[in-house]
Amino acid sequence: QQQQQQQKKSSKKKSNNSSGSGVEEDLEFLEIANLPDISHEIVWEQIKLDALDRFEIKIHNSCFETIPRIASIRSLCTKVGISILAREYDFTTSHPFTVNDIIDARSLVKHINCTSGDAQLLLSEARHYLAESEIATANAMLSEALTLFYQCTPFQEDVAECHSLIANVHLALGDRYRALYNQQKALQISTRVKGTDHYETLRAHSNMALFCKWLNLPQEALYHISQILYCSKLLYPLHPETVAILVQFSSFLLEAQRRNDCFQAIDEAINAAKKIYGPEHLQTAACYHTKAILYHSFLETRDAIEFEKTCLEILRKQLSDDDIRVQESMRFVRDFTMTAVDMAKKMQLSDKSSVQDEATKHSQEKAGNKKEKIANNENGKQHLNGGEIKQNGKQKKVEKKEDKKEDKKEEKKEEKKEQEKTEKKVE
Repeated sequence: QQQQQQQKKSSKKKSNNSSGSGVEEDLEFLEIANLPDISHEIVWEQIKLDALDRFEIKIHNSCFETIPRIASIRSLCTKVGISILAREYDFTTSHPFTVNDIIDARSLVKHINCTSGDAQLLLSEARHYLAESEIATANAMLSEALTLFYQCTPFQEDVAECHSLIANVHLALGDRYRALYNQQKALQISTRVKGTDHYETLRAHSNMALFCKWLNLPQEALYHISQILYCSKLLYPLHPETVAILVQFSSFLLEAQRRNDCFQAIDEAINAAKKIYGPEHLQTAACYHTKAILYHSFLETRDAIEFEKTCLEILRKQLSDDDIRVQESMRFVRDFTMTAVDMAKKMQLSDKSSVQDEATKHSQEKAGNKKEKIANNENGKQHLNGGEIKQNGKQKKVEKKEDKKEDKKEEKKEEKKEQEKTEKKVE
């Protein structure tokens, strides 16, 4: 008995010492234990057998190739309670993970969130009144429910939903800034409770992008929509929601006048729709239609007509000619062709006017040159006449000088004659 008591005490001491080491001893145990060699093929084969036994569903091997790896790892870690190292894993190998990749292991505890039953009743009634467009009563009930929820705990799913509904109420009332504030609170709570990659958090980002768009905040709207796009591409690259996000992202880029990024986003949406739905699906046709509208908004009518015609061909294969969507596509083709014709006529008129302007300018230049020539000729004549007058004046001056010289000579001769006469008289 004494030996057993001593063994119990030593085992308790060992357990107390092992609680400090934590995960390291567990990892050492995993390394020492003779666990079976697990690979991709073994895991997927076991999943196929379990699905067939429990649900009588046959899963093909091609389905496992389309499963998003990172999203599956994220879901597995949250369900099991482990954290793995953030690095690039090679999923083509049979053993992409090792024991050293496990950083932390924690226990998962099942618990009940502290909430208020009266607040939940008020929240459900507020949803009912919102559906019936009774906004004032819904707003009063939501504000009362929010105060009751805050008395329990401010961070829970119901509080985020309540803030989101209040944002919709303020948006309906026209108070967009309060709507943006409440939607931002809903986004913060959803990120804290659910995580950045949860679908409700991504939906809150989408609502924030729309509110920022309506408040003429294009950079903030692009930030939120790019956040959604990053998470969707990382976790669910071939999800149907990714196509809608890319289309929305292209419309936001159109408003920001970022032409190349806009067409790149819509091309990615078309390629994703072809992979998910097929090249002749209605969603693929809708993507072609949005691309045609984008080209038309940038006044590139030829490309717009081309893509709208491809959309019309897909719709005619899937639907009848009497369908509304086919008729709308035909109307868009007509409108695009009319705009193209109007633009061509305007270009022709502008070309004709430019030609006429050039002709008038040329004729005016010719007339100006003629006038300059005539003026130059007249100026030349005037110069010539002026030169002749100057020459005549000079000649007259020379003649006057010569006349004066002759007059002086004659006066000198007369004086000499008079002197001679006086001398004769004196003699």
